[in-house]
Amino acid sequence: MKKIKHILSLILFFMFSVIIVEVSMADQSPHYITSVYLKGNGVIDKNFKKKLVDISVISFIKESVVKDPYPSSQTRKKAKHQQLSLAFKTIIHKIAKEFKIEPALIKAVIMVESSFNPNAVSKCGARGLMQLMPATATSLGVVDSFDPEDNIYGGTLYLKTLIDKFNGNIKLGLAAYNAGSRKVKNFGGVPPFKQTRQYLRKVFKYHQMYKGDDA
Repeated sequence: MKKIKHILSLILFFMFSVIIVEVSMADQSPHYITSVYLKGNGVIDKNFKKKLVDISVISFIKESVVKDPYPSSQTRKKAKHQQLSLAFKTIIHKIAKEFKIEPALIKAVIMVESSFNPNAVSKCGARGLMQLMPATATSLGVVDSFDPEDNIYGGTLYLKTLIDKFNGNIKLGLAAYNAGSRKVKNFGGVPPFKQTRQYLRKVFKYHQMYKGDDA
């Protein structure tokens, strides 16, 4: 009987005392995955030795875990997207302010383009967070497409240029970012491509989600 009670207590301990959360962090640039151990009371485990780049990420995770220790799949998905954007929050907000464009819109484009993977390379050769083609990157003055700040700066400049080109119409600017400005001009609006229309739906969905974060 004592043995059974001991086993049950161990099970309860592991269920309620320790929560393991995967976090996207950086050693020198925010790209590697590590684990953060949180006690049931929300205190970071003292055994966690690795350097953390942004303490706001940990604060966010602690808050999420304490508020909802058993989140739904939708909540977990949203938390994951928010967590990914936190690693680049400072860079995004600085560049957004310079170009007078919503940080939430930049985050949404990055999420759809690369899922916040700075090392992403598409089949057609687009690179980095905002998936810049080499020729486009060069024309924008981007030296290293895999450098987060360089890529976000170039991508935001390109997006802002396209939005201005279509008289401030964000939808058309995004369509041009995806399909090319010539296609938008030729069709007199959003091209009737399934991929482009899906792209717009995804960007606007994430835009709404990230607007809540930036409020």
